[in-house]
Amino acid sequence: MVVGTETINQSKDLLLKSLRAFLFGKKLYASDFAEADWKSIFQLADEQTVSALLLDGMNLLPSECIAIPLGDKLKRIATMQRIEQINRKYSVNAVLCA
Repeated sequence: MVVGTETINQSKDLLLKSLRAFLFGKKLYASDFAEADWKSIFQLADEQTVSALLLDGMNLLPSECIAIPLGDKLKRIATMQRIEQINRKYSVNAVLCA
């Protein structure tokens, strides 16, 4: 169980690094993500509802650091696009209500 705990802690750390990079312009180091467990990182991001932010933050990394199967990557991109569409819809409705 210790290995699982270490993996979760590393995934949490990498998720937070990605979010800080995207939100606050912090630098990401490819070496930090060399052994990343992307499945675990995305699971944590989904639980915290920050997967779209994680995807944006991943753009700051070289593609060789992101070992995600193409099908999973495409599903994530489609999800991010749906989130963006919903956000635009709510933004328009908020302006109309104001």
